[in-house]
Amino acid sequence: MKGKKNNVIEYNGHGGIPVGKNIFYLCLICNSVIPSCPDEYIECKCGNLSVDIESARGGAKDISQLVILQIE
Repeated sequence: MKGKKNNVIEYNGHGGIPVGKNIFYLCLICNSVIPSCPDEYIECKCGNLSVDIESARGGAKDISQLVILQIE
């Protein structure tokens, strides 16, 4: 991602987790990065993070192991 700026988005645990075409989730357990708006169901390697686009749901089993990244 040469020339792109990566920002960490703070999540306070209230409301929904941020989503967008330029937002990605990093699992600190398995170091997987998954998009917040995938074309189909996706989860990280260890299963901590998942996004089900059809049901408009996503989240983490252990929210403390989630980092939200925004690519500009």
